[in-house]
Amino acid sequence: MRVTKWTEYGIVLLQRLALIPSNTETGVPDPANVRTLAEPAGIPVDFAEQIMLKLRAANIVSSKRGRLGGYVLNVAPSMLAMSTIFNAFEPDTFTVDTETDARIRPVMVKLQAAIYACLDGMTLASTTPAK
Repeated sequence: MRVTKWTEYGIVLLQRLALIPSNTETGVPDPANVRTLAEPAGIPVDFAEQIMLKLRAANIVSSKRGRLGGYVLNVAPSMLAMSTIFNAFEPDTFTVDTETDARIRPVMVKLQAAIYACLDGMTLASTTPAK
């Protein structure tokens, strides 16, 4: 089991996106550009752009074009399971290979189930530190 920088930084960017306050007129957060999300977190902007494209492909965020464009969450932070985020980047991270030795396969299957149960029980909101 290995969690890459793709997933690690993806979670950090989503946490930052979740902290954007709602617009007083519309009631929804304004789009945030990648630079605004990445630089304060110490994430290279070029890498953050690639991460946001993966999140958009997974339908976790959507993008708005233009001068005031950027990214917005498609899912409320309280409804976005951590397993969904992990799967956007590393769908095979917690799989049990068919080549796994039959003597330890039951242990690995239980471990996999426990990991997914843990990730399913956490949301972006529950892991986002307060501002």
